[in-house]
Amino acid sequence: MWKGVIFTLSAYALGFSCFGQKKISGWIFDLNDGQPLIGAHVLLQSNWKTGTTSDQDGFFSLELIEFTPADSVIITYVGYREQVIPMDQISEGSEIFLEIKPNEMGAISVIEERLIAEEFSVKKINRLEVYKNPSAKADALLAVNATPSSTTIDESANVSFRGSSPVETGIFFNNVPIYDAVRFAQLNGIGTFSFFNTDLVKSIQVFPGNPPLEFGNTSSGLIAIQSDDRIPEVNTSSVIISLANIGINHRHRVGKRSALIAYSNFQPSTGIKSLNKKALEDLEQFGSVDGGLHFTSSHGLTTIKIFNYFLKEQYKYRFRSPTFTGLFDQSKIKNFTTANIIRKLGNGQLSFNNGFSFTDLDFSFSRAVYDIRNEDFYTSLNYGVETVHTGLKIGLAYDGRFQRFDGRVPGVGYAIGEDHPFEEITDKSDRQLLDAFVYFKYIPVEEVVAGLAIRKNMPLKKQSDFLSWQVNTDFELTEAQRLKFAFGKFNNYRLSQDGSTQLLSTTQFSVDHQFEKSNWLINTSFFSKKTVLPSGKKKIVGIESYWKYAFTDKLFIDISYTGLDARIRADGLTYRSVYDLNYFIRGGMEFQFGNQWTISSRYLFRQGIHFQPVISSQFDSLLGAYRPIYASQQDQQRYPGYNLVDLNVSKLMALGDRVGAVLFASASNVADFKNVRTYEYNFDYTDHTPSYFNRRTYYFGCVLTF
Repeated sequence: MWKGVIFTLSAYALGFSCFGQKKISGWIFDLNDGQPLIGAHVLLQSNWKTGTTSDQDGFFSLELIEFTPADSVIITYVGYREQVIPMDQISEGSEIFLEIKPNEMGAISVIEERLIAEEFSVKKINRLEVYKNPSAKADALLAVNATPSSTTIDESANVSFRGSSPVETGIFFNNVPIYDAVRFAQLNGIGTFSFFNTDLVKSIQVFPGNPPLEFGNTSSGLIAIQSDDRIPEVNTSSVIISLANIGINHRHRVGKRSALIAYSNFQPSTGIKSLNKKALEDLEQFGSVDGGLHFTSSHGLTTIKIFNYFLKEQYKYRFRSPTFTGLFDQSKIKNFTTANIIRKLGNGQLSFNNGFSFTDLDFSFSRAVYDIRNEDFYTSLNYGVETVHTGLKIGLAYDGRFQRFDGRVPGVGYAIGEDHPFEEITDKSDRQLLDAFVYFKYIPVEEVVAGLAIRKNMPLKKQSDFLSWQVNTDFELTEAQRLKFAFGKFNNYRLSQDGSTQLLSTTQFSVDHQFEKSNWLINTSFFSKKTVLPSGKKKIVGIESYWKYAFTDKLFIDISYTGLDARIRADGLTYRSVYDLNYFIRGGMEFQFGNQWTISSRYLFRQGIHFQPVISSQFDSLLGAYRPIYASQQDQQRYPGYNLVDLNVSKLMALGDRVGAVLFASASNVADFKNVRTYEYNFDYTDHTPSYFNRRTYYFGCVLTF
């Protein structure tokens, strides 16, 4: 679970400042379009070690201890003219506009494919917000899992939105769907992270319900991630050294129009296991090597982006069942490539998006051996055009997954000992989808946006016809309030674990209200969903509410509540889903103080999920094992409530004009709550012991930038 901590605070820590006798603050904007500049540097001319950076709104705040009236403040940003402002001309609430350097950046026009449904997203997350969120541990998907709309019930990066299964959530990187987007950063056998390097992330759009149909094959929510396309003014590097990671990241400018980012990480297990022997006692060993290359090039009206990622990882942990106790051994190799060509055509834009992914997953326990190989191919051609009052986007996409399974599996699930029968299985399966969409947006006045979309498949290999559609509206009620309605039907055509293809059809309705004024931010949502499953139907009704109050620009607190009524009807019976939760509460605080220090804490409290307990067992004389007999779905029980509190502390240190260091330390589950993950039974199921989620775990490290 610690891969994200490795990168934590490396970007935003430059924004920490110390208390003093004079305070300056303000907003930094682009002179041409008035957009806020994120990450602009604000430095004291007489001492470059005293400085900060602007946040996602272009805002900065800096308290000075030592300065003279003749001193000045330097404002710098990549590709813009530097500004030097005398101390007597800057105070609190200043507005500063920077001009693009025509000799370096003026000729570069970086074009990206804009989401036509952007106004209908509920949450937008930028790179700095990922770093700032302690629950995210600098991981993009964990940052999404820290939002109120996430109802993920385990400690992984598999995102559940508003009571739906993670398999219904679509994840897109540079407009290419990502399947198996998570990876194990194995510390206890269950924690996962995404394979996205946060330093590459420009923005994350979160649609927790009614996913925009410019993206296909998703039925619940959607996460759209765009990579950073900046052309750096100077080459920069960073080195990460921590308890479980050694990594390097280099950003290099190639000529005037291109940029290359390269990174690599090595994760050994010795250090983290030595410090957390009790918490990680079931983890025998883990290790991974990953790396990526990201190339961006812009020539006139055309932009090209190419990304490649490679991962090799393995882990072993102690596995216990009524008929087997031993090691569970997993290894995985993954390679993922995306390529995007974006061309501006008159008032419109043409984009060609491609992706290929290869995954080889092997794991074994007892005499069981599994070898699963997945190959994913994706290509799409989209054209979009927007005017002041209208927007239109059309597209055609092919999405294919090909899977091969080879292995030896237990003959029955309750007898997995080395002397029990196993079966040899080889199987090939595939899921192919060819579909087209049209999305129309109308803006009659500045305060109102309405969208209408349809997406239709073109049946392949005896595939059934299915049609998706949606309606969205966005009203700006006042300067402080927005109201969004969404209604639609969505289809998710997937390849299940047994190799069969399944179609999930979901009808959704949601109302989202946002209030933002002064120091307050309040979001409230009401939603309902009806999903047709291969084995029955699922209905979800819920509410979520998020409250945030900023006392100052250095101190804020927030809290959110989600309640879900989630039921499944199958075989004439109705029972509670595992996502049926009366309360799901999140919150936390962040405080910047002293000499470049930040302390932050996050908490999560939720009701325990439903499960079917074992009520008796029957001895199978042929296998020499007991067969468990479970309670009916109507007689489900709940696990104890889940509680989690995380704590993070960090400090920025300047080691020279161009060299900085970030020191960080954290404690996960600082109160050492014993959160029950499942129950482990003895041989005849007459007794059981709890198996826990992450216990209290410590971590620390540093990031050097130069």
